[in-house]
Amino acid sequence: MSVEEPTPEEIERNARIDRLAAALFLAFGATGGTSSVPILRPVAEVLDAFGVVQTEPDSDEVQARLASVPGWAKERIREEAQPVPVEPNHHGIQETARVRSAPKRPKRIPKSARGVIANPGV
Repeated sequence: MSVEEPTPEEIERNARIDRLAAALFLAFGATGGTSSVPILRPVAEVLDAFGVVQTEPDSDEVQARLASVPGWAKERIREEAQPVPVEPNHHGIQETARVRSAPKRPKRIPKSARGVIANPGV
């Protein structure tokens, strides 16, 4: 079983997501709020998908603050992140197993089982 090497775009995207997750970790910690660490990475992935970028990525102050996030916190964010489920295709054909088949068509319907029209044309 071979493991596919990530493309340069995926490596860059993962780096952006890591920076966003670390920034979220700092933001929630600085405000005194509590946040669930496993939710930070999926939130960062959604923010990255919407085009949100970390402000001033080249700023020395921002990089120093992000570097101050402990390594165990970054690892915990990565490890405990729930995988984002794949969106189901609601427009595709759904393959389902047949539950039951219809009975055979009768060759002759008995007279007592035939329907009668009582008031034609009313």
